[in-house]
Amino acid sequence: MVNAGNINIGKSNVARSAAGHELGHGIGLDHSTATAIMNSNRDRTRIYTPQQDDINGVNARY
Repeated sequence: MVNAGNINIGKSNVARSAAGHELGHGIGLDHSTATAIMNSNRDRTRIYTPQQDDINGVNARY
């Protein structure tokens, strides 16, 4: 189970955020310090879709 230790994982936005973050790792993205889904310290209730920094990371990689 992905992020099973997160007590809020049952909330839909938090689960979506975790899934999107882990998918980002799957396509080769590292953690970010920007306001991004790849920031491991993001507010998972508000950031659950790719942000501009994530998009820039994908574009740079591919």
